[in-house]
Amino acid sequence: IPIRGLTAPLTSNKRFELLVNRDLSASAQVFKNYKYYTQGEIHSLVYDQVGLNLAWKTRRIKGQVADMALADLNNDGNKQLCVLINTFTGYGYGNRKTLVLAYDLNVK
Repeated sequence: IPIRGLTAPLTSNKRFELLVNRDLSASAQVFKNYKYYTQGEIHSLVYDQVGLNLAWKTRRIKGQVADMALADLNNDGNKQLCVLINTFTGYGYGNRKTLVLAYDLNVK
């Protein structure tokens, strides 16, 4: 797992979910030490007394996921899943742009 995972009770107060990033890239399957990913997804995993299973996932995110957090961005009392992405995943740092995506979770 390339970045930190987050735990939070998103669907119920008693059951915590683990939010992790899943990087997607055809080049990363070929090259062992490939570090630049073109797409990613955020997966929510829940423990079901046997192992971790997928509860839900985001749509495919175009760009490399750099970090994620749960925060109240617009100060309305509800938390959003905030995802920081690099929109240009090629070589060279001069062409990279960053973007923050926010997913409404309806979690207080």
